[in-house]
Amino acid sequence: DSEAFGMVDLATLDERRVIYLRNYEIGYVSQFLDVVPRPTARQIVAASAAEAFADERDVESETTRMLEHFDFPRPLWDLYPNTFSGGEKLRLNIARAMVRRPRLLLLDEPAAGMNPSETQELMENIVKIRDTFGIAIMLIEHDMNLVMGICEGICVLNFGKIIAKGMPDDIQANPAVIEAYLGK
Repeated sequence: DSEAFGMVDLATLDERRVIYLRNYEIGYVSQFLDVVPRPTARQIVAASAAEAFADERDVESETTRMLEHFDFPRPLWDLYPNTFSGGEKLRLNIARAMVRRPRLLLLDEPAAGMNPSETQELMENIVKIRDTFGIAIMLIEHDMNLVMGICEGICVLNFGKIIAKGMPDDIQANPAVIEAYLGK
């Protein structure tokens, strides 16, 4: 039931409402891990928090809470992100997105370029987000171990067209998915 989950048809909304949703109700983490190189990690998360909280004490406490929640190492808080590893940049971007308390977190190929241990850590963080914050997570990903390991429902696209929807076991057995992604 779309009303129960607050779903809206973006095509029917005016520009102001779309901007509001994009800025305050949808957290976005890009596959490119493009963090601004000059502000420190703490400043990046604080800038995002300042858009959601009016009181400076709330900005500071929420910034600290998110950096700690996503196990961002304290010695890195006041460093510039251009020296961070891919996993550190990803955790920083997740903290930046989550500090606004979105209702939906969109993760765009978060495992791109990760090794298996980093992917495992990512899986644990995604489960932690889902269980702690109780928000919807939309994952766009090509790493099938990650997708099958954490997703409750899957919608498979091939060249922009939906070829399958279902639970992980159903998707793994779907002939169209096997042909498109797993090879015959």
